[in-house]
Amino acid sequence: MRLVEVIPHPIFKISVYSHDLHYYIEIEGGPMKQCFKFSKELVSAEKGGINALLDEAFFKQVKTVFDTMHQNFSDAVRRYKNL
Repeated sequence: MRLVEVIPHPIFKISVYSHDLHYYIEIEGGPMKQCFKFSKELVSAEKGGINALLDEAFFKQVKTVFDTMHQNFSDAVRRYKNL
């Protein structure tokens, strides 16, 4: 797997990796990370490729998942401290 691109974003760190038949998009938000795997057949360079796929609606949903992940983590830490 090789790093293809780092996509600038004001909130997230976005790294794109290429491996055989897929692209792996790794999105970091603080201590949390989400990874998506897209078929190279699905992502066409003619339509703008990865950058066109990662639109504002996508990032809005990513942020919602990060918010949930953060809440889950905070809840787990709180429970742990109460043991």
